Amino acid sequence: MKKKNTSSANNFIARMRKNKVAVYILVFLIAGGLIVSSLIAVFANPSAPRQEEPWDYESQIAQINDLVAQYEESLKDSPEDVGLLTQLGNANYNLGVLYSLTDESEKANESFSKAMEAYGKALESEPENVNLHVDRAVAAYYAGETEVAETEFQQAVELDPEHAQARYQYGVFLYYGANKPDEALAQWEAVIALENEENTELVEAARAWVSAVKAELEKSEQEDANEEN
Repeated sequence: MKKKNTSSANNFIARMRKNKVAVYILVFLIAGGLIVSSLIAVFANPSAPRQEEPWDYESQIAQINDLVAQYEESLKDSPEDVGLLTQLGNANYNLGVLYSLTDESEKANESFSKAMEAYGKALESEPENVNLHVDRAVAAYYAGETEVAETEFQQAVELDPEHAQARYQYGVFLYYGANKPDEALAQWEAVIALENEENTELVEAARAWVSAVKAELEKSEQEDANEEN
């Protein structure tokens, strides 16, 4: 049985590493986003079945661009409206995801940068809004602003140490963005310790990450030991 679990964990890691775009969508889903959420289980859980149906990226991009234009127009009359700024950030983030899926890296980077900017403006009005810090951290990471991302994640966790979503996403950043697997494990284990009736799916995802990363680290240590011998 242990061998089967280890194999599943290794496959999970391999799938995530080979498809970084999937991390845009599935690991860092921002509340209110438009990306198809049925994909979450594929990468959040090692045993989940794959989703094979294609998506019409072109129509989704057009739809979200229309939303961006609407939010920008509304913000002309209410430039400090936190709700509008958040929705603008979400829309631009989702555009970044879709442009990444269609290999339009410049447009993707621009969209993630605009998302980071919108969340930043919203934070000027609500500096203790943990969700906004997390959203800005995610957008910053994919915009190439890793230092900003780490700062935002740290602020989110400091503001609310029991915010399971913040810790979960911080763990993913530490693993992928900072190459700090041990620190990532600490964040996911903190998520597991915060388990309640409302976050069971998140905790399940955190357990999957812990299992997968520990298996990867054990494999790496064994390979190093074999080389020394």
